[in-house]
Amino acid sequence: MFRRSLIFWAALAVSSGLLVLLLTACGSGTSGDDEGDGSCATTCPVGTTCRDGKCVRFQDGDYTPPDGDNFTDGDTQADADTTDGDAPTDGDAGDGDDDGSVDGDAPPDGDTDGDLDYDVAEPDLELDYTMKTCLNNSGMAVPAIKIDPNRADFGSVPIGDSNMIELEMCNSGGADLSVTSLQFTTGTSPEFFKFHDELPLIIPPGYAAPVYLIYVPVNTTPDEGELLVLSDDPNASAVHVPLISAIKPTPLIEAVPSILQFAGQAGDITTKVLKITNIGLASTTVSPLVIQGGASSPYRVMEVVKNAESPSGGPWNLEKGAFLTATVRLTMGEQEVDDVLIIPWVTDTGMEETRVTLTTSDQAICAQPEAGPDQTVRPLDTVYLDGSMSTDANGAILAYKWEWETKPNEAFRAIIKDSRGNSIQGIWTEEAHPNFYAELAGTYVVKLTLKDADEGCTELNEDTVTIIAVPDETIHIQLMWSQSGNDHDLHLIRPGGHHSRDCSANDTDCCWQNCDTKHDAAIPCPPRGCPGPPDAPDWGQTGNREDDATLDIDDIPGRGPENINLSLPELGDYLVTVENYSGDGQPAVTVRIWLFGVLMATIRHPDGYPPVNHWKVCWLKVHSPTDIEIVPINTIEPSTGARGPVINKKFKSLE
Repeated sequence: MFRRSLIFWAALAVSSGLLVLLLTACGSGTSGDDEGDGSCATTCPVGTTCRDGKCVRFQDGDYTPPDGDNFTDGDTQADADTTDGDAPTDGDAGDGDDDGSVDGDAPPDGDTDGDLDYDVAEPDLELDYTMKTCLNNSGMAVPAIKIDPNRADFGSVPIGDSNMIELEMCNSGGADLSVTSLQFTTGTSPEFFKFHDELPLIIPPGYAAPVYLIYVPVNTTPDEGELLVLSDDPNASAVHVPLISAIKPTPLIEAVPSILQFAGQAGDITTKVLKITNIGLASTTVSPLVIQGGASSPYRVMEVVKNAESPSGGPWNLEKGAFLTATVRLTMGEQEVDDVLIIPWVTDTGMEETRVTLTTSDQAICAQPEAGPDQTVRPLDTVYLDGSMSTDANGAILAYKWEWETKPNEAFRAIIKDSRGNSIQGIWTEEAHPNFYAELAGTYVVKLTLKDADEGCTELNEDTVTIIAVPDETIHIQLMWSQSGNDHDLHLIRPGGHHSRDCSANDTDCCWQNCDTKHDAAIPCPPRGCPGPPDAPDWGQTGNREDDATLDIDDIPGRGPENINLSLPELGDYLVTVENYSGDGQPAVTVRIWLFGVLMATIRHPDGYPPVNHWKVCWLKVHSPTDIEIVPINTIEPSTGARGPVINKKFKSLE
């Protein structure tokens, strides 16, 4: 094992929409020079050269590549052609990979080995690939891989910054573990990068090898992806590690009020004060304020003060939450006069402007509600609403009221709450950023009403926002029942399998005992974020979670939902059943089935049925990856299969 020095810099090259991560890897230990003392000239690894005492990746024109031609054809495009006799594309072995794409051309590298072949400079980032001890408690004689953390959440990273997460691949088994591949799966954002020791990695029992994941955002949208780890663990040969990020922080300049109304008699000198605040999540620079009418305008900016400090002429660096106070003066005339105050500020992509209307009109200015942009989410997501873009030019919004205009009928837990978790549904509040739990797939419409203190604004202004919760799995099955206190369980049986009341010893049946991603009543699993229990059924390809069914909620005391999801079904006939597990009543039961994000069937049993019986709802006949047929059955049968010994159903605790 050895240490490797990585000189890392993130350059935001947005040409052609591509992120270029510039990286230099300097070998050490058995080869290379880690001290930068100029002694690396004859010891650098193949594909690198010594420059300023460090082993760096080749650059066009500064070396003689392994094929010996030194770009004699005269081009400077890192030789993407074959006119100089190279094959393929400039003797690609020189950069250490075999992806056929030479260093520096576009698209960047195109490979999946984590070896980003671009030259860079500072700053230094030391990555330690030394193995560490880890807990070896599986009791197995074979290798057993355990990855910690099993989910890489990078959070919110400002554009231009980066965040790194270290994964530990622990061998908790009793024999050497061979990790043969570390790959990003299809669809992973190119803003994620990975670094690790040479493959294959041989990890002894009780030791862990590191993998470094680095996230470098280039735009404000959240990103996601997945790292696929392949090894010779006979029980988990393929492990999927989700990669996620939040919306990137950006600056946003708000001016309050957005309309300055001046009043008085001709000859009067009047002033108004304007507060300019960076309400975004990243710093920005505000340039000197400009009156659009220029020298001919009767309006003048008298002084600008940052955070109550001494006045200055700018520019001003405004951190998150920092503000300017600007004073605008007008000498009143005989006629009404309008103008615009322009506030220029810097973004990652250029300049933006915030504009303030200057007027002598006495017309009432009423609040304008803005309930935020429409959203598409997954079922069980927490939805965050944003009324902060509601405007009142003279800052006279007294209160907000959020209420439902429509939502799915059985979404009982979809309650609009404030940031402290209190219900604010239908009441006046100061909360501009409420949230709710999208309990079911379907359409939610929220209405925002503003209360304005201005005279002449007697009408209450309203706006609505629409949120659509859509499953993104191929198959999404939802169970609801009409009476709480009567526990019902949703089951999905794979082709060739059979129904079992508890399914603890039945790996063909996905239900609460073996498929629940959270062992608590009515607590949702974050989308793609929770693995199933240790004995979860492994259908289809071994270790591939996408072809395994998962249950995201086991709702014991309530009325549902219980949802089973499956992204990659195998060909054949799946059986959907519902077990009446316990309770004195026989509530009505409803099953809804979404295929490819579209509600395709609603099947009801209005009269219910006794406990220790199950309802055979329907077949899901998978004829091809894009052709799934729903065939209703609608029969009631007695249930078999004793209660499982692992989890106590009533109290949800380990026995």
